[in-house]
Amino acid sequence: VSHVPLSAYKMDLQRVMEAFGQVSSCRMVMDKQTRKFSGKAFVEYAKAAGARRAAQAHADAKAGKREKLSVNGHLMNVYSALNRNGIQDLSDQIKKKTNRPDKRNLYLADEGYIDPQSGAGQGMSEGDQKARERSHSEKLEKLKNPNMFVSTTRLMIRNLPSDMTKGQLRALCVKAIRERATKARPKVTQCKIMYHENPNTKVLKSSERGFIEFTDHEHAICCLRMLNNNPNTFKRNRRPIVEFAIENTLALQKQRQRREREKAAAAEKKAEAKTKGGKREKRGSKEETEPDAEGGAKKKKRRKEGKGN
Repeated sequence: VSHVPLSAYKMDLQRVMEAFGQVSSCRMVMDKQTRKFSGKAFVEYAKAAGARRAAQAHADAKAGKREKLSVNGHLMNVYSALNRNGIQDLSDQIKKKTNRPDKRNLYLADEGYIDPQSGAGQGMSEGDQKARERSHSEKLEKLKNPNMFVSTTRLMIRNLPSDMTKGQLRALCVKAIRERATKARPKVTQCKIMYHENPNTKVLKSSERGFIEFTDHEHAICCLRMLNNNPNTFKRNRRPIVEFAIENTLALQKQRQRREREKAAAAEKKAEAKTKGGKREKRGSKEETEPDAEGGAKKKKRRKEGKGN
């Protein structure tokens, strides 16, 4: 079982999986470095039929035939576990079917989605429910465009306080990661809050939406799972809506090309200024030596005149 929320307990997952049969064991997989829950688990059933029903339920959910499996409101994936030989065989089958990996990271599209009818959705305000559904619908609509993809390191956060600054947003996200992984040293490459101009007063006002980007995917997903739908972050009736940002491949290419042109122009300007500075220095040193040479010539002339007298 993967994509289990980091806040889930063993009993939460076992309660959900028991709907398909008697569970004989439930083991939460711990991260070797942080020694904390990794979001993956192994569930063993007393009978093989229970495992088959669980895996089939997930397959039916992906096909739209039933509701998706979730624990505490977070969608999760359920597959039959494989031994080493089975994993290799499955890997070979996938390679034969297609050599194209998931370059658009569509597996992250549902990360952060909260089912309003689930346990995690309890206590969520009506405004938050509508905002989440609207955000999720917009995301799915954007991803119909093959040029759009899900970022693995950049998050979009909604429901921010109107007076929050980007410095406060950065500090909030870094603190959330360190609460989960005390030894983590998350590096933020970008943090910004979106603003819009009031047409009447011409004053910039916060859109209560921001973006933050990390260098590592692990830090981004940790931040998402710690802050998303957390009633203690801002207000209980106004919880953070955190999801991976949707990026446009063409727009990113244009930005990259523009930065490269600006960098080349700056380098050319610097080289030109250095060349001009060298010419001025050479001309100045030549002009300084000319009076000395002339003065020396005059002195020699004076000496000759004195000898004649």
